[in-house]
Amino acid sequence: MKKTLRTLAVGSIALTCVLTSGAGAQAASGHGKKYHGCTNSISVWRTGSKVYAQGKMTCSGSHSVLRPDAALSSYKNGKLQDINIHGEKGCPAAKSCTSKKISLKAHKGWSYHATNPGTADADNVWPINTNASAWYKYR
Repeated sequence: MKKTLRTLAVGSIALTCVLTSGAGAQAASGHGKKYHGCTNSISVWRTGSKVYAQGKMTCSGSHSVLRPDAALSSYKNGKLQDINIHGEKGCPAAKSCTSKKISLKAHKGWSYHATNPGTADADNVWPINTNASAWYKYR
């Protein structure tokens, strides 16, 4: 219980730092449905001239390998402009794993969509409802 509270406190501090760093910094996050004891989550935020995304997979027990991922795409007036899909990372024998941080150039008025379709063990495809998704609008 003490370890869980400490983890929550550290996560809250990190989120506060993201939300308060830089003028007008904003963030969004989302998570997918639990599957095989694991939950995918994604965070998307802007700092300065870039929009960042990072995925995380958290499991109730250890798995042979966790593969969180991050994909970030930008939209202008509803039309796809750019995409960055190079966030996959593998963590052997783990309960938690964070993907690489990816970014795109920030454009005022554009929307950004981040997803984490992470998987674990020998499963290369998980049900679509396990994908984490979040939208961020740079105002």
